[in-house]
Amino acid sequence: MEHKRIAIRMIIMAIFGLFIATLLIRNWMSERRLDELRKMNPKALIYEMYTPSWSGGFKQMSEHLERIAKLDVDYVWLTPCYPSGGFDGGYDVTDYFSIDPKYGNMSDFDSFVEKANELGIKVVMDLVLNHTSTQHVWFQKSLQKIKPYDNYYLWSDEDLGWGTMFDGTSAFEWREERQEFYCHIYNKNQADLNWNNPAVLLEFQNIIDFWVKEHGVAGFRIDSAQLIYKDFSSTVLPRDAVGTVAGLLKYYQKPETPEIFESLFDRLSISATPLFTFGEMTAPLQGMFN
Repeated sequence: MEHKRIAIRMIIMAIFGLFIATLLIRNWMSERRLDELRKMNPKALIYEMYTPSWSGGFKQMSEHLERIAKLDVDYVWLTPCYPSGGFDGGYDVTDYFSIDPKYGNMSDFDSFVEKANELGIKVVMDLVLNHTSTQHVWFQKSLQKIKPYDNYYLWSDEDLGWGTMFDGTSAFEWREERQEFYCHIYNKNQADLNWNNPAVLLEFQNIIDFWVKEHGVAGFRIDSAQLIYKDFSSTVLPRDAVGTVAGLLKYYQKPETPEIFESLFDRLSISATPLFTFGEMTAPLQGMFN
């Protein structure tokens, strides 16, 4: 029995070592690609405006644009300003087509964009693609298996063994209404979207068009950019031992992810307005082994 336990530990260590080696190779390749892009493209200065810190909303933010313009800023990046469930700084979105009332209304947003553009600053919004709030109408309808929303999220008959990005505990939450688990690699109030479903892609194409064509947005910062596509299957790594890492290979930098971005942004309908997009990218080699 002892020999069997030792053999199992050695297999787990070998898999874990392979995982680390894969991450190192991927990050080395990413750095090389970034170096190429840096040589090809001029630098841009981006000023982040963390919306929850502006108690006066877009009216107050507009008043500070002239001061920001003196820094020779190219873009202002707005963290999520959509209505949200309030569990994760706006990143648990409940409606992608509206402005959270605590920041003002759509007219206030449009005035902010107009003033920024007059000062030579373009506005970039945060786009949350990995998940929505469990309060979002899509999730509520998916919970009830109402078509076409029944397959908008990642549902499973079993806990697939993944750990969350926050603390490594289970990334699967049971719902009695549907008699299934839903996946959430972040907070349990943030249900992961199913990017294998073409309808989800179409929803976000419409969202992007709405903000670009109707409200003058010049681009997007993609939240959790490298994690949105999931190989939705069980992990062999023990969650109790490695936490977050248990499921990371199932969604970290999958080759399907760049294809999603191309489908979202490389389209004739928005090609007349070149968009500036960038993503939240991390190298999970430190501080992620729970």
